[in-house]
Amino acid sequence: MGSPEYLKIVDAIKNRITSEEIKPGDAIQSENLLCEEFNVSRMTVRKGLAVLVNEGYIYSIPGKGNYVCEPNLDSYTLHFDEMMTTEKKVKKSDSLKSMWSNQVTRSVLIWKFRKTSMSLS
Repeated sequence: MGSPEYLKIVDAIKNRITSEEIKPGDAIQSENLLCEEFNVSRMTVRKGLAVLVNEGYIYSIPGKGNYVCEPNLDSYTLHFDEMMTTEKKVKKSDSLKSMWSNQVTRSVLIWKFRKTSMSLS
């Protein structure tokens, strides 16, 4: 069974934002256009947009539409799934504390690299 339809919308819009297909300040497609594109109901589209608002990717102006947020380069939010995802399989002997510590270190290094590379350009 696949992922819920609203998560497919979330992933598609996130990909458009991260690939810079749509830039900060640009309007997201209307709810009606998203309904047609993904062949879903308006409530499903609204649920996907609400997830994007909560995650800080977009903001909504009632009566006007949804727009891409400016990236906040001064903070990094560590999501639970990022903490639990590792590039190698964890051995049973590894403790949860060491797994979490290694993942946080990796995430901080990625964040520092992104912040440094953004300031160079």
